Amino acid sequence: MKFRITELFLGVFLTVAIFAMGFLFASSLPSNNQQATESSSHQAEKSAAHITGPNSPDERIANYTWWLSAFTLALVVVSGFQIFFLTRADKTARISADAAKDSAEVAKAALVSTQRAFVFLKKFNAGFIFDNGTVHHIVFHPEWENGGATPARKLKTWTGFVFTENTQTIDDIEITDANRVPVSATVMGPKIVAPGSKIQVSIGDAMTVWRKERRLFLWALVEYQDIFESSKARHTQISAEVVFGENPSGVTPTNFSNNTLEYRVIGNRYNSAE
Repeated sequence: MKFRITELFLGVFLTVAIFAMGFLFASSLPSNNQQATESSSHQAEKSAAHITGPNSPDERIANYTWWLSAFTLALVVVSGFQIFFLTRADKTARISADAAKDSAEVAKAALVSTQRAFVFLKKFNAGFIFDNGTVHHIVFHPEWENGGATPARKLKTWTGFVFTENTQTIDDIEITDANRVPVSATVMGPKIVAPGSKIQVSIGDAMTVWRKERRLFLWALVEYQDIFESSKARHTQISAEVVFGENPSGVTPTNFSNNTLEYRVIGNRYNSAE
């Protein structure tokens, strides 16, 4: 399809060249009447009358030239129609190819969107470290889950906490490079739940939150890549405020309840976006 127009033009030029060669060959043929004898003026006049007759070489050459022009014009017209339809067919084929390419890209994007890894924070867990029956530290750690259908590779997680004044509100916590200490990358399979790194808060700091002197915010960040080719790093960051419903210093290994603390999610950034 790519070379049809060029080949058509070459065919036209070749046809014209053949007709032109025929014209030159016919015009170069010697006339039999030129060998007539010149013995008398009567014979010369008769020969001249015979040359200029309706079947003379000049007449035949003129007729040949006219037919050559007519056939060449017809060939040009037919070639024009062929060029038009070939160009139209090539345009249609190109449009069909572009549509097929677009459909393939859409199908690939849909496959990546539905089958890729999707890691999110499932919940925060809390535990207490006791020393001689009294609370010494409160331990927080997130649980991450891969809700996608394929593994997440090069997965890294970070966690941390921030204390603020009681009157200060944090809509979102900005995590700097200083908070992102080097960690080892791992792989998380589909539908797998895995714990993140732990956060320890002393009971003394927790009591300032209980007395509403300060506020405690936890944050967690995960970074990973899909298994699909040319995938970029994806991120999910979540921030939550810790609220104590009971005095944390009065918790013992036997009277711990779910009302001791709760989490109020205040921000969810990126949501596994690139």
